[in-house]
Amino acid sequence: MSKNLLEIKRLTVRVGNTILLNEVSFDIAQGEITALVGGSGSGKTTIANVILGLLPSALEIIQGQILLEHKNLLLFTKEQMRLMRGEQIAMIFQEPLWAFDPLMTIGAQMDEVLAVHTSLQSQQRRHRILDTLAKVEITNPKDIFARY
Repeated sequence: MSKNLLEIKRLTVRVGNTILLNEVSFDIAQGEITALVGGSGSGKTTIANVILGLLPSALEIIQGQILLEHKNLLLFTKEQMRLMRGEQIAMIFQEPLWAFDPLMTIGAQMDEVLAVHTSLQSQQRRHRILDTLAKVEITNPKDIFARY
């Protein structure tokens, strides 16, 4: 029997009088790979945004729990959630245009994550970024690092 890493319990979200998510519940066991699938408008992105603490202000959670390693993320402060994003939880966006800021270089965006979540110095972060780009077989990592 696997230990649950993430548990969503009776999550209900609304905008105005319209229910967007109605008592959504599911578990993800530690070591399990899970895909959230559904039609357009079915709530996949809303669920992900609630888990990440990125729910737009117009939406309201009216009930439920989101337990990550038995800690209810809905009770975390914005600062606690910011520190968790990228280190313990993250979302891989399907569309790269949504994933990267076109006004920042690839290197600067990757560096920002490492600066927040590690104690590496600037040159160490640069080395790690270039190494990571090379490991995922990005051709000419130094060039990509400097691109927008």
